[in-house]
This record gives sequence, structure tokens and C-alpha cells, in this order.
Amino acid sequence: MPRSLLETSPRPLAGDSKHTASFRRWNTCRGRADPTALRVQPVPETGGRADPTALRVQPVPETGGRADPTALRVQPVPETGGRADPTALRVQPVPETGGRADPTALRVQPVPETGGRADPTALRVQPVPETGGRADPTALRVQPVPETGDANVSGTRPEADILDTELDLVDYGTDLTLACKVTGHPKPNIRWEDEDGSVFPSEEVLLEIPSVYLSYVTVPNVSENFTIYCKCENVNGGASKSIDIYVNRTFSFEVTETPQDTTVEYGDDLTLPCQVVAYPEATVEWYFNSTKIDPHSNPNIYIEGNRLTVRNVSVDDGGLYDCTASNEVERKTYSAIVRISGIVAPEVEVNETEIGVKSGDWVEIECRVTKGNPAPVVSWQFKSARDYDYDDLPIGAAVVDGKVKISSAEKHHGGEYRCTASNVFGKDSKDVTVNMQYAPQIMDNEMESVTVREGDTVQLTCEVEAVPKATVRWEMSQDDVLVTLDERHTTDSRHTLHFTAFWNDSGNYHCIAQNEVGRAVKTIKVNVLELKETKHCTRRPIEPILTITVPPYIEPPTCKTLHAKVGGQVDLACVVLYGSPAPTIKWEFIAIDSTSKIINRGNSTLHLSHVSQSDEGTYMCIAENNINVDRIIYSLKIFECHLVVFIPVVKLNNTICFVVKEDSDRGSLEGGGSTLEK
Repeated sequence: MPRSLLETSPRPLAGDSKHTASFRRWNTCRGRADPTALRVQPVPETGGRADPTALRVQPVPETGGRADPTALRVQPVPETGGRADPTALRVQPVPETGGRADPTALRVQPVPETGGRADPTALRVQPVPETGGRADPTALRVQPVPETGDANVSGTRPEADILDTELDLVDYGTDLTLACKVTGHPKPNIRWEDEDGSVFPSEEVLLEIPSVYLSYVTVPNVSENFTIYCKCENVNGGASKSIDIYVNRTFSFEVTETPQDTTVEYGDDLTLPCQVVAYPEATVEWYFNSTKIDPHSNPNIYIEGNRLTVRNVSVDDGGLYDCTASNEVERKTYSAIVRISGIVAPEVEVNETEIGVKSGDWVEIECRVTKGNPAPVVSWQFKSARDYDYDDLPIGAAVVDGKVKISSAEKHHGGEYRCTASNVFGKDSKDVTVNMQYAPQIMDNEMESVTVREGDTVQLTCEVEAVPKATVRWEMSQDDVLVTLDERHTTDSRHTLHFTAFWNDSGNYHCIAQNEVGRAVKTIKVNVLELKETKHCTRRPIEPILTITVPPYIEPPTCKTLHAKVGGQVDLACVVLYGSPAPTIKWEFIAIDSTSKIINRGNSTLHLSHVSQSDEGTYMCIAENNINVDRIIYSLKIFECHLVVFIPVVKLNNTICFVVKEDSDRGSLEGGGSTLEK
């Protein structure tokens, strides 16, 4: 067996150049024991003969003599015709592997490209130093051919070099491929990164055995300038190379998608596109009715990828939308009109417009919404007979599931209840009147006694309140016997009985008020003093035993409701027609908030000058003596207006009240009346 065998390979290895492929040279560790040294021994199959053409490669003694199942046998290749050919050897599995065929077996042959010449990069087999220097063909070491003079490559720090550095300028949108040559042993870890540390997928191949590698990276669709790094590292250190890539791109401005006129259902989402492909990159701004849209000011609006979205659109979202795209070269604006559909004004219905309720009844007032989109909001208000405007519901009334419910009706629950349904498009209202039905109530319902002279005018009052309206009549009894009243006895609209006293009018007068709920009776005892005749056939009055007393009576006002302008003046009259003893007069003011106070005493006319909104309310004139009390009520409305307003109000006795003129100099209003001709 020669001391050295120079073998070359006929096929290139992975990573070789396209011209030559050969094995990298190996060197011993400069006199140190080399545990990787291999010994070539005869294989058992040769019968123990030393056969240089059938050699086994086994571990050297330094390995401890362990059997190595990975040892390989070097045998002649079949293609040589069985001849011993030290320049054409095959490496096959040793018997310890069970004799299995090894598809990874390698053939060592001369490289065809060398023309059969000895290849200085081939491997040489030599005796190992541990044998004492003896030429031992059965203990050989593989080491570099001395002619090559290679240094020990058991460990080197990596070095990197990016090839084709002229590829630093690429066209926009094209793919970029770069190569990086790396040397180092053991094999370095190679990666490609950008300036942000993002790693690109890459491939690498072994260029030269054992420590020269080539790494490839492809960056697809390059659209911006960037720096790319080729980095490598192993146990001995690391290295890095970079290259700045610049994109070659011409100016462009192309709008690929624009907003269009559209109609959106109320409550749906609105989406408007505005897509621009431009270089330099374009910015997109959205405007609504010429006002720039700020998505941070409205949680229902957001912009993503230049696409505008408005969620849950309302009526206010309909209008003109503008998309403005611009860069350093060009500026374009595209508009779209958005209409909101599906909006319907509310409509409500009630089963009854008037309800009769007795005290203590359970009351439920319903208001149905028949139309409306978006869904209308239902609210309730209340106005009593004394109020002028609607206000909150009275105590004891509550809204439950859109209905007004009263668990136990009382007198103050009577009045008008207004149901209002409203949405963004409008509102609709319906009124329901609740009439509290109660038995008649007669004011000052106490036994009275009246003494008059024959021929005096008598007035017996009977003020009645009742729901439903009560029928009122007068009866007279003498010694518990009913006496029919003749035509001299008349009543007015306030159920006051008027007559001229005759001697036979003494007795008990009964005011009887009755409705379907109940009745009430008021009794007044009348004593008529007779006049006796003299000899001259004249009659003179008999001196009364009792003092004559008459309850006060105030003439009803022609107009109960008056209107006055702010800064004007108003005169309210209180004409007391009867009363004995002479009644006292006082004026009481009841404000809108129901607070009251006495504002005047002793004057039959109340003069108000320079009126203001605080003077609006109810004015009551009260005439009182020790027999009875009478009162009249005025309602005063204050307004801020410079127009002459005629407010006809038909009153009893065919009288119309109205404002006839405005005194612009004094800022006052005068009221008047006229009698209708039949």
C-alpha cells in the first residue's frame, strides 16, 4: 500500500463552481493526536490477506478501540472490471452494518475535467504518527496533500462579502436577488435582515469544501428604498455586510376607486371608497358638507385604508362627501351625494279622547304608535282645568310601558293628558281628557237665614261643582210643604235664584244639585217682613225685629281672560251689586307656580301698570260680609309682541270680548266688548 493515495472525484459536489469540483484538503493537528484519524485494514472477507484493493476504514486506536458501525470499506468499483485501481475507489458499508447496501456510498474517481491528472485538492491517505513512524498500510491517516500547502482549517471566524454590489438601483415593483459569499469554520449561521431587524427567507449552498458558502436572498416587489444586511456567525465570531438599495420610480397618480352617489337606509352602515396609487405617495382627506372629517370626534366614523365608513347612519349623515387625494405633483377631488332613506314621521292613535273616572278607580291611558322610523320616543304631559300649558304628570300618575297608569284616581287627576311621539323627522300628539266624576259639591253649603222687606230684591246663590255636570233646581217649602215657585222666581247660569220679595215668599229655599254619581242640597231660610196699611191707605214698614242682611254679589265680568303686552297696563273691575252689611273687598293674585298673595284691599278696581311676565296669572276679587262670600276670577296673559292681536272670546249673554287696539305711546292694551244682535 503506498504512503499516499491521491484520488479525485468525477462528479461535482453541492455548492461547487460550474467548472471544477473537488474535495477540500485536510490537515493534521500539527503533531497532536488526531481522534479523527482513520485506519485502513484488510476486510475479513478477503480471507485475512492484505488486499490493497479491498480496504476497511476503521477508528484509530485513539478512539479507545471501540467498534465503529459507521466505518466504511474502500473497495474497487465494479466499473474497473475488478482490477485493483487505487485511483478509482468506492466507499461502502463495513460488515458491522449487517451488509446492507448503502445508497449513500460514494465513489472516488479522477475528476474528468483534469484529464486524469493528479488533483492537488484530492485527499491523501498516510500512516498515522501513533504507529511509531512505521509504514503501516493497515493504519493510515487522511491528510492534505503536502503539495497544496493548506493551513489548518479546524476553526475560523466568518467573513461575509455581498456580490454584485452594482445592483443597488432597482426599478419599482421588480424583484431583487442578491448573493453573499461567506467563509468560516465551523459552518456559520447565515441570515439576511433589513434595518428593522426583519429577516428575509434565503437559501444557501456549499461553494467550496469545507468552509466556503454562498447565500441567496430574493426581495419581491421592491417599492421603497431600504438597506439590507448579510449577517453570519459561528462559535468563533460574526461578520456583517450591507448594501443600500434605491428604487427607481417615475411620477404617477392613478385613482383606482372613487366615491359614488348612493342612498343608505336609516340605521345601516355607509362605506365610501377612495383608493389612489401614486408616486410620491398620496394622502387622502375626507370632507362632509365642506367640513373636514375628524374620525376621533365621532365614534361612529372611522377611516381605514382611505375608505370612509359611517356606522348606524342618521338623518344628519346625509349630504355631500368629498374625497381629496394629493401629493407633491397632483391634487384631485371626488364627490358623492349621500341620501338617507327609510325615515317616516310618527303617527299616534288613542282609543278614546274622553274618559269618565270615579274617585278610587284604576285608570290606564294608552297611546299607540302606528308609524315612525326611527322608532319614535313617546312622552306624556298633563294640563289641569286651571292650567294654561302642559306640564308634568300629577302625583299618583306614572308612565309604565308607554302607558299612563293611575292606581287610585282622585279629583286632581282630572284634566287633559297629551301623548307625544317624536323622532328625527317630526312628532305627533293626541289628547285624552280624563273627567273625574264626582257628586255635586255646593260651595258654602251651610244653613243660611235671610230676612228681607217686602218688595226687596232677593238673590240666593248656589255655586255647584260636579262631573259630570249636575242638574240644579230650586224648591221652596213652608212647614214641610212644597210650594211651587212662580214665574217671578228666575235663575241665571250660576244657578242664583232671583225674585222680588212678597209677603208669602217666606220659607225654606232648597238648591238641589244632582248627577249620576250623587246629589247635594243647600237650604236657605228666607223671612219676608210685611208692610201694614195706614188710614191714608198707605203702607208703612213694620219695624224689623232683626237686622236685614244680604250676602254680597259681584257682577260677573264680561271677559274672564285678558291679554296684555309687556310694559302695558291693565284695569280689572270688581262691581259689587249687593251686600248687607257692606262687604269688604280684597284682591288675591295666584301666580303660575300656584303661589298666592293678597295684593290689594278696599278697591273695587285693580290697576296694574308696566306689567311683566311675573304679572301673568290669576286675579281673584273677593267680596265678603258676615253672611257670605262672593268672588270673580280674571286670567291675565302677558306676551311680547308688537302686533295688534284680536282675540274674540264668545261669552254668556251674547257678548264678545277682544283686544281692540294697542296704544304704542303708552304701551297698553284696551279691552272692550259688544253685544251680538239676534
